[in-house]
Order: sequence, then C-alpha cells, then structure tokens
Amino acid sequence: MEPEAGVSGSDGAGGGGPSRWTVLGIGVAALVVLIGVTIVTVGNDNSGDGGEVVTRAEAALDKAGIADAKVQAGKNGTITVSGVDADDSGRIPDVLAGVDGVDDIEVKAVTGESASNTPDSKPADDSKDAASSTDEFVSTPKPPKSTPKVPLPEGVERMGVYQGGKLFLVGKVPSYADGNRRINAAKEILGPDNVFNLYEVEKSSSPSDDGVIIVAEPFVFPAESAELPESFFSLADLGVAIMSRFDQTQMTITGHTDSSGDAAANQKLSEERAEAFKTYLVDKGVDASRVTVVGKGSSDPAFPNDTAANRAKNRRIEVSLKGLLLGE
Repeated sequence: MEPEAGVSGSDGAGGGGPSRWTVLGIGVAALVVLIGVTIVTVGNDNSGDGGEVVTRAEAALDKAGIADAKVQAGKNGTITVSGVDADDSGRIPDVLAGVDGVDDIEVKAVTGESASNTPDSKPADDSKDAASSTDEFVSTPKPPKSTPKVPLPEGVERMGVYQGGKLFLVGKVPSYADGNRRINAAKEILGPDNVFNLYEVEKSSSPSDDGVIIVAEPFVFPAESAELPESFFSLADLGVAIMSRFDQTQMTITGHTDSSGDAAANQKLSEERAEAFKTYLVDKGVDASRVTVVGKGSSDPAFPNDTAANRAKNRRIEVSLKGLLLGE
C-alpha cells in the first residue's frame, strides 16, 4: 500500500516529476500540425474574381465563430485560410462547403514562419526564410539560466521539452536547415518568444522526424489513490484533441512508479494510474480500442532511484502516439 503523503514507502506521492508525451514517428514540426494547420480551398475557375470568394469565405467563417482566421487569395483559384487551431480546422470544410465559388476543399498542414503566406505572396521585407538557411540557426530568445533537466531517451537524437508554456529544442540535427524547419514550426504555433533553440548540428544524425516531445510538467497522484488529479486535465484534454483530430492515431499510456516499497503493489498502482488517464480520454469521447494501457511499476526508471527528488521524477505517466499523420 502507498504511505500517507510525506512518508517514505511504496511510490510515495510527494513532489512531481516530468510526465512524458512521446510522439513516435514525427518530430517537433509534425507535433505542431496538431494545433496549427492551414486550410486550402480549391475554388471553381469560373467563379469570378478571387476577392469575392475571399469575402464570402470570411463572412462564412465569421458567422461560424472563427473570426480570427485569415483568408488570402492565391494562384489557380485557391484561397488559403490560416491562423486556425486544431479544433476549428476540423470545422472548415463544413463551413466553406456552402460558399459560392468554393469547389473542392483540401486540408494541408503547413509549418514554418511563412506558413500563412499564400503561394504567390512574398515574406515580409524584414523577415528571412530561415528554413532554407544552411549556415546558421534562426534566432530564438536566449534560454533562461534554469532549463528543464530531462535526459534524451535511449536511441533518440533530438526532442522538445515543454514546460510552463515554453518549448526547449535539444539534441542533434543533421543541418541548420533541418533544425530551422523544426524551430520555425514551433514558433508558428507557440510564438517566437516561447521557443528556445538548444540544437547542435551533427551531420551524421538522422534527418527523419523521429524526435520525441516530453511534457515536463508534474503528474502527481495523491497517496494511495489512482484518481486523476485536476492538474492533469489540461494535458489530458490535449490528448483528447489529438485523438479526435487524427482518427488513425493509436495511443499507449504507460504508468511508472519509483522503486520504494513492494514491487507487486507498485505494478498494480502503475496500471491503475494509467487506466485512470485512459478513462478520462474515453469519457471525453475517445474510442477505447485506440488506447492501450501498460503498467511498468518501478522496472523502467527515467532517473536513478538514489534520491528523493529522482524518485519523485520516476512517478510518472508516459504517452506515446503512433500513426499520427496517417490519412493526412
């Protein structure tokens, strides 16, 4: 059994370590697609002036409550709708389906600082297409003196660590251009003041989007309880949004404990806590068959269980996502 708070024993509940959202098969740029997409609507070439279609599209979006969307005319009868978050992006096809002059509707994920530019537009005069830079990283704010201390998982070359609304990009990238693609994607959504670049260029590193995203926020359960605390809700809601937006995605929730106390009790506790996270998702409408729960007890520590602080960090939940972009 778990002890009362503050008492050492089986997976004590004091303190909070980093929770981990491990995004498999994608990198920082792809994660950004979850919360920022550009919608491209293909207009009928015979529909008349593109500006009229833009006006009608803006009116339809405003009526639907998507007032912050930016609509621009492009080439070949296309208009681009940008500045739309993941929840609203799923509504765009239905909203624009009845607009005169809009024929086919296609959803495209766009990343980078110039994502909102239409095909025939140019970047602002004071901007630089950093994604194509080969000799330096695009500028980001100077990292704070204290940054999240999260080690790279085994076999992982780069990752993003999210904490307190900030994203820290760490690890190796094969080139400046590759790193800048990821940096720009993160800046597009989180804002230029919330992304800190700690990448290092190593030509031998892989260019594939195999990075992980670790949410270094405390996941702290009460002693002897597997009830999901309210402090988890915002991250759990992000999971709901991801699973709703990308219906091919499969999620695995893995519960962990520290090494204190009875191994069998810790195993059961890790399973119950992971199951609590799944229950929250299912209650919000996520198909239970798409979510797998695993309990590892104390068998897979992220940190050595040699101090109270490290044991607290090992009391965590990890969430991995597979097949995130299938069907896109």
